[in-house]
Amino acid sequence: IVGKKSGSRYTPGRRSADWRKVSVRRQMRAVVGGYVEGEGSRSSTFGSLLLGLWEDGHLRFIGAVGSGFDEPTLTAIRSSLEMIERGSSPFHMTIRYPGRLHWVEPGIVVNVEYKEWTSDGSLRAPVYKGVDLAEISDITWEAEGPEGLS
Repeated sequence: IVGKKSGSRYTPGRRSADWRKVSVRRQMRAVVGGYVEGEGSRSSTFGSLLLGLWEDGHLRFIGAVGSGFDEPTLTAIRSSLEMIERGSSPFHMTIRYPGRLHWVEPGIVVNVEYKEWTSDGSLRAPVYKGVDLAEISDITWEAEGPEGLS
Protein backbone atom coordinates (compact mmCIF):
# COMPACT_ATOMS: atom_id res chain seq x y z
CA ILE A 1 0.00 0.00 0.00
CA VAL A 2 1.32 3.45 -0.88
CA GLY A 3 0.13 6.57 0.92
CA LYS A 4 1.01 10.15 0.12
CA LYS A 5 0.73 13.55 1.69
CA SER A 6 -2.11 15.51 0.14
CA GLY A 7 -0.82 17.79 -2.62
CA SER A 8 2.61 16.16 -2.89
CA ARG A 9 3.96 15.26 -6.32
CA TYR A 10 5.73 12.10 -7.39
CA THR A 11 9.28 12.65 -8.58
CA PRO A 12 10.75 9.62 -10.43
CA GLY A 13 14.00 8.34 -8.94
CA ARG A 14 13.77 10.39 -5.74
CA ARG A 15 12.63 9.39 -2.26
CA SER A 16 10.38 11.66 -0.29
CA ALA A 17 8.91 11.55 3.22
CA ASP A 18 5.65 12.65 1.56
CA TRP A 19 5.25 9.18 -0.01
CA ARG A 20 5.17 6.06 2.17
CA LYS A 21 5.07 2.40 1.18
CA VAL A 22 3.56 0.10 3.80
CA SER A 23 3.70 -3.69 3.56
CA VAL A 24 0.64 -5.64 4.61
CA ARG A 25 1.61 -8.51 6.89
CA ARG A 26 -0.58 -11.31 8.18
CA GLN A 27 -0.42 -13.33 11.39
CA MET A 28 -1.00 -17.00 12.09
CA ARG A 29 -0.18 -19.80 14.50
CA ALA A 30 2.01 -22.79 13.64
CA VAL A 31 3.30 -25.95 15.30
CA VAL A 32 7.06 -26.39 15.85
CA GLY A 33 8.22 -29.75 14.47
CA GLY A 34 11.96 -29.18 14.60
CA TYR A 35 14.76 -26.68 14.36
CA VAL A 36 17.90 -25.93 12.40
CA GLU A 37 21.08 -26.02 14.45
CA GLY A 38 22.47 -22.53 14.96
CA GLU A 39 25.77 -21.28 13.58
CA GLY A 40 28.05 -18.38 14.49
CA SER A 41 26.49 -16.19 17.18
CA ARG A 42 23.60 -18.66 17.42
CA SER A 43 25.70 -21.81 17.78
CA SER A 44 24.44 -22.35 21.35
CA THR A 45 20.77 -21.90 20.42
CA PHE A 46 19.19 -22.46 16.99
CA GLY A 47 19.07 -20.90 13.54
CA SER A 48 15.37 -21.30 12.80
CA LEU A 49 12.27 -23.22 13.84
CA LEU A 50 10.68 -25.69 11.41
CA LEU A 51 6.94 -25.06 11.26
CA GLY A 52 3.92 -27.10 10.32
CA LEU A 53 0.13 -27.34 10.37
CA TRP A 54 -1.96 -30.44 11.05
CA GLU A 55 -3.65 -31.83 7.94
CA ASP A 56 -5.58 -35.11 8.00
CA GLY A 57 -3.74 -36.23 11.14
CA HIS A 58 -0.28 -35.47 9.74
CA LEU A 59 2.01 -32.49 10.24
CA ARG A 60 2.47 -30.57 6.98
CA PHE A 61 5.70 -28.53 6.65
CA ILE A 62 5.07 -24.84 5.88
CA GLY A 63 8.56 -23.35 6.23
CA ALA A 64 10.99 -22.05 8.82
CA VAL A 65 11.18 -18.90 10.91
CA GLY A 66 14.58 -17.52 11.89
CA SER A 67 13.96 -13.86 12.65
CA GLY A 68 12.16 -11.98 15.40
CA PHE A 69 13.98 -13.65 18.31
CA ASP A 70 15.89 -11.81 21.02
CA GLU A 71 18.71 -13.56 22.92
CA PRO A 72 16.66 -14.55 26.01
CA THR A 73 13.93 -16.01 23.77
CA LEU A 74 16.46 -18.02 21.73
CA THR A 75 17.89 -19.49 24.94
CA ALA A 76 14.49 -20.27 26.48
CA ILE A 77 13.12 -21.92 23.34
CA ARG A 78 16.29 -23.98 22.84
CA SER A 79 15.96 -25.32 26.40
CA SER A 80 12.35 -26.30 25.70
CA LEU A 81 13.28 -27.93 22.39
CA GLU A 82 16.02 -30.07 23.98
CA MET A 83 13.44 -31.60 26.35
CA ILE A 84 11.20 -32.76 23.49
CA GLU A 85 13.79 -33.87 20.90
CA ARG A 86 13.10 -37.08 19.01
CA GLY A 87 14.98 -39.18 16.47
CA SER A 88 12.65 -38.91 13.48
CA SER A 89 10.78 -36.19 11.66
CA PRO A 90 7.19 -35.50 12.74
CA PHE A 91 6.41 -34.14 9.27
CA HIS A 92 4.67 -36.44 6.81
CA MET A 93 6.97 -35.45 3.95
CA THR A 94 10.75 -35.38 3.57
CA ILE A 95 12.10 -31.97 4.57
CA ARG A 96 14.94 -30.60 2.49
CA TYR A 97 16.26 -27.58 4.28
CA PRO A 98 19.83 -26.28 4.60
CA GLY A 99 21.66 -26.94 7.84
CA ARG A 100 21.65 -29.67 10.46
CA LEU A 101 18.03 -30.48 11.32
CA HIS A 102 16.76 -31.61 14.72
CA TRP A 103 13.28 -33.05 15.23
CA VAL A 104 10.96 -32.45 18.19
CA GLU A 105 7.64 -33.77 19.42
CA PRO A 106 5.01 -31.34 18.15
CA GLY A 107 4.09 -29.58 21.38
CA ILE A 108 4.97 -25.91 20.96
CA VAL A 109 2.73 -23.44 19.13
CA VAL A 110 4.16 -20.11 17.94
CA ASN A 111 2.69 -16.95 16.48
CA VAL A 112 4.32 -15.74 13.28
CA GLU A 113 3.82 -12.74 11.06
CA TYR A 114 4.38 -13.31 7.34
CA LYS A 115 4.14 -11.56 4.00
CA GLU A 116 2.23 -14.18 1.99
CA TRP A 117 1.90 -17.85 1.10
CA THR A 118 3.95 -19.21 -1.79
CA SER A 119 2.28 -21.33 -4.48
CA ASP A 120 3.75 -24.50 -2.91
CA GLY A 121 2.23 -23.80 0.52
CA SER A 122 5.17 -22.22 2.35
CA LEU A 123 5.33 -18.98 4.29
CA ARG A 124 7.17 -16.06 2.70
CA ALA A 125 9.25 -13.92 5.08
CA PRO A 126 7.93 -15.24 8.42
CA VAL A 127 8.89 -13.42 11.65
CA TYR A 128 8.53 -14.93 15.13
CA LYS A 129 6.06 -13.06 17.35
CA GLY A 130 5.80 -15.28 20.43
CA VAL A 131 4.68 -18.57 21.91
CA ASP A 132 0.94 -19.29 21.84
CA LEU A 133 -0.89 -21.37 24.46
CA ALA A 134 -3.41 -22.74 21.94
CA GLU A 135 -4.33 -26.40 21.95
CA ILE A 136 -1.90 -28.11 19.55
CA SER A 137 -4.70 -29.98 17.75
CA ASP A 138 -6.38 -26.67 16.81
CA ILE A 139 -3.45 -25.60 14.62
CA THR A 140 -4.68 -27.06 11.34
CA TRP A 141 -4.20 -26.37 7.64
CA GLU A 142 -7.93 -25.71 7.42
CA ALA A 143 -7.91 -23.11 10.24
CA GLU A 144 -4.54 -21.41 9.63
CA GLY A 145 -3.54 -22.20 6.05
CA PRO A 146 -4.28 -20.20 2.90
CA GLU A 147 -7.64 -20.39 1.19
CA GLY A 148 -7.71 -22.19 -2.14
CA LEU A 149 -4.34 -23.92 -1.74
CA SER A 150 -4.17 -27.63 -0.99
